[in-house]
Amino acid sequence: MSTRGHPLSDLTNLLTPYTTAGLLRPPPPSPASAAPAPSSRLPQAHPAFHPSSHPPGLPTHDEVVALYGEAAGWKVPPYDLRWATAFNMFRQACISQGIAARVATRQASSAEARKYAAARNELAELAWRLVLVVPEGARAGEEGKQASAGGETATVSKL
Repeated sequence: MSTRGHPLSDLTNLLTPYTTAGLLRPPPPSPASAAPAPSSRLPQAHPAFHPSSHPPGLPTHDEVVALYGEAAGWKVPPYDLRWATAFNMFRQACISQGIAARVATRQASSAEARKYAAARNELAELAWRLVLVVPEGARAGEEGKQASAGGETATVSKL
């Protein structure tokens, strides 16, 4: 699926693995250890993008934002990026809901479709947590603000 849209929408879509990886348990301290067990059903979440992980060659969230801003020729406003991230997670939840509807009507039956369908609630909850923290963090200009719902926490210091 591809559209020609707002650069913030493109950027937050690119940043989805960084956003969803915060829902995973932190990766193990050394590469020789076993891979972490995901605490999330999100197919978009990958341990390599977890905030505490630093795989060689993979840019950090902030580096991706800076590189994108440099290539686009504009500075990405943090407040706008936070709102766009919340919108992107809501968009992902809507897409997953559509997939769930196709799974329910047996128009989609693959294991991958079932994974995306199962992710809809978690994506919607993440989007809502991000919405709740955006105005608070924007007013205070605070980094490291945390949003929580249902016992899980999403750090939005880089959102």
